Amino acid sequence: SENDGVYHMDAASGSAGALAALMALRRREKTGVGELVELSQCENMLNHIGELLVHASQTNTVHGPLGNRHRKYAPQGCYETQGDDQWVVISVTNDDQWGQLCALMDADDMANDVSMKDAIGRQAKHEVIDERIREWTESKDARVIFDLCQSHGIPAAPVLKELDLMSEEHLLQRGLFAQNGNAEIGFHMYPTHPWRWTGPELNFGEIPTLGQHNKAVLQGLLNKSDDEYRELEVDGHLQVDYLLPDGTSQ
Repeated sequence: SENDGVYHMDAASGSAGALAALMALRRREKTGVGELVELSQCENMLNHIGELLVHASQTNTVHGPLGNRHRKYAPQGCYETQGDDQWVVISVTNDDQWGQLCALMDADDMANDVSMKDAIGRQAKHEVIDERIREWTESKDARVIFDLCQSHGIPAAPVLKELDLMSEEHLLQRGLFAQNGNAEIGFHMYPTHPWRWTGPELNFGEIPTLGQHNKAVLQGLLNKSDDEYRELEVDGHLQVDYLLPDGTSQ
């Protein structure tokens, strides 16, 4: 399975930029002083790797990509299972879990191998262990492995595709998805916030159409006159129709 790449910095920086803008507006509202917001994607991601920066500064270590492995726990990885492009993630976080995994795989030789008794030893032999785990997972269904591992206290989960997410029992029970849309695009299931809380129920308004709030913002908030609004329309600054591939409006 090829990883197409997830541009996490784009999404994270967009969220941080929106938060920074709201903070600046709140400051202006309270103090009357405006704010210049400058956001670097690189700097915005530093809080995602704080412990690595501290470790590097203390030890002079240059950290590189780990793939699906963990700097401390072993073994940890994403392993191919039965079926077309089906995978399961397994993460052994302590020695007891290692013993349970060996028992599930009937790997008495590894369970009794002194060189693999702790995470340090297992890190040194990660390639060997990964190969044994792959031999065990490749003939089994990802959910069967998931259930086996979970029932024996081993952190594991199947890798889900987008369509699988919509029917995932755990996500459905948490109410992650809710129906939304509008008359133009129809109504479909969309993800909501990943967190649950005990405060007032979160309500998600209908998805706005393109340009739906142009007048509310420009005339209601920015006090543009009717003539000024029409001028913005004529000059092409406001868009209320979706563009076709050839660049023309619908």
